[in-house]
Amino acid sequence: MTKDFEYIDGENIPATIKPMVILHDKLVKGYINDRSDINLPKLITKIEDGLKVQVTELVKIEDNAQYVSIRLVETLQGIRKLIDEPCKDYRQGLIELLDSSCNELEKKYKR
Repeated sequence: MTKDFEYIDGENIPATIKPMVILHDKLVKGYINDRSDINLPKLITKIEDGLKVQVTELVKIEDNAQYVSIRLVETLQGIRKLIDEPCKDYRQGLIELLDSSCNELEKKYKR
C-alpha cells in the first residue's frame, strides 16, 4: 500500500519547526520522484542541523516565557504589597507598578 504524501511548508509555519518542515518536503519530493539514490550521510547531517536550529529556537521561546512569568509574579507581588499597605489610594502605586512592568517588557522585546 502506497501512501500519498503532501508538501507541508508554507508561510504560516513557525520558525521553530521550519527546518524540519523543509527537510520533510525534500524527502517527499524524493519519494514522489522515486529517487532511491538518497545520500543517507547527507540526510542525517541535514536532520542534525535542522534539530540544532529547532533546539535553539525552542530555548529562546523558553527563555522568553520564563522572563515574562518572572515579571508577572513580581508585578502580582507588588500589587499584593500595595493592597496590604494601610494607605487608601492604591491608584498611583498601581499605575507606577504596571508602568514599570510594561516598560521592562517593552525594553526586553524592543517594541
